Amino acid sequence: MKKQAALLRTATLGAAAMVASGISLAVPATAGDVRLPLTESQLRSASLKISDVPRSFSDNPSRTLAYAKGANTNRFEMCVDSDGEKVFGARPAQRMNSTVSLAEELDADGSPIKQRVVSSDIYGYTSVAVAKKSWKKLTKATKRCAKVINKPFQQGDLKILADVTQKTKKLMTINGSPGFPVKQQVAIDIGSGAPDDVKIYVGGFSAYRQTGTTILRVQFANYSTQSKSQSKIKKTWAAFTRDESVTVADRVAQLSVRN
Repeated sequence: MKKQAALLRTATLGAAAMVASGISLAVPATAGDVRLPLTESQLRSASLKISDVPRSFSDNPSRTLAYAKGANTNRFEMCVDSDGEKVFGARPAQRMNSTVSLAEELDADGSPIKQRVVSSDIYGYTSVAVAKKSWKKLTKATKRCAKVINKPFQQGDLKILADVTQKTKKLMTINGSPGFPVKQQVAIDIGSGAPDDVKIYVGGFSAYRQTGTTILRVQFANYSTQSKSQSKIKKTWAAFTRDESVTVADRVAQLSVRN
């Protein structure tokens, strides 16, 4: 089952990897980004900070940062469609991730039993026009987010039973920044139906907004191998995520864009 647990982390269902998505692409920053609208330092200053997170969310929070640009960036995952395929946003010219780990419990092998994180991703484009065009495509793509998925998938020799619910709707435009949330609840059973199958449960809530040359996402993810109830997103967590998307958007809006 250790091999299955390892394969689980690379399962095709993007929603199942939400916890890791904010910290798995740590690309060292490089110099010479003068052609990009915003600098790495500016994006860092606008990102999620530990001080943004209510103290009641964690006794010992920690933060990691990752910056990438050009060929080192990737299209970002928004949701999955009815076939379990990832729905992506447009690849950015630069990206800054800030992930705050709130809670983690590991088993004897060092694999997560419980994990809770909140993160911000700022996806920077080459101009306001490109960002707005990418935003228009992204909002249109929300129609592809499946409301319910309940079917088996095959991952190599493994059978994966996925039970996924997803909801999207508009957020109020604030200070000129439009937005929408994506709420996800994922349950995955990997194996052959035996009692010792690998099971994971992930609750996620993401808030997207478009500001200036960027599209940004603030995401709260709650992972458990114990039960679906332990992975659900609390109302206070979702409310914070929505509010933090406004906070980050306002910080981005105050940045001076390079020509």
